[in-house]
Amino acid sequence: QRQLSPRRLLVIAPAGRLHGLPFHALTDGATYLCQRAVVSYAPSLTALDFSLARAAELPTHPQSILAVAVEQFGDSVPPLPHASDEAELAARFFHKSELLCNSSATPEIVIAKLSGGYDALHFATHSIFDAQFGRLSRLLLHGGDLQADEIEQLSLSARLATLTACH
Repeated sequence: QRQLSPRRLLVIAPAGRLHGLPFHALTDGATYLCQRAVVSYAPSLTALDFSLARAAELPTHPQSILAVAVEQFGDSVPPLPHASDEAELAARFFHKSELLCNSSATPEIVIAKLSGGYDALHFATHSIFDAQFGRLSRLLLHGGDLQADEIEQLSLSARLATLTACH
């Protein structure tokens, strides 16, 4: 029996019910598989077939987006000089788009717009992740923050949400 090592690559292509099995977490009682090899997953044809069937069930591709970008945050955090460019680029891929950039991206305006029934949301801004108290995590906007617990209270219809942020 050959010993696995971190320099070895183990590619797993699970099928059927094995898709839910976390192979990397398998243990011999002393170590986990991911400690003895680099574990990579490859999709099986079953997974591809499942994904294509699910995509066919969707009524349409996302048609509308709310894109939010903030570039300046005062002295507390560094600027994001191309955040608005990124949001504008993301908006080009949708038939209906709304951009909230810089001074128009306040917490109050963003909260009001989030209930607008957009298919997709895109945020290009700083964020703060609080690993100990997740509800204290937040997006930095113009003139204030949007807390995770505030977002949780919203009735969102978006099927896709993206965040470009360091944390």
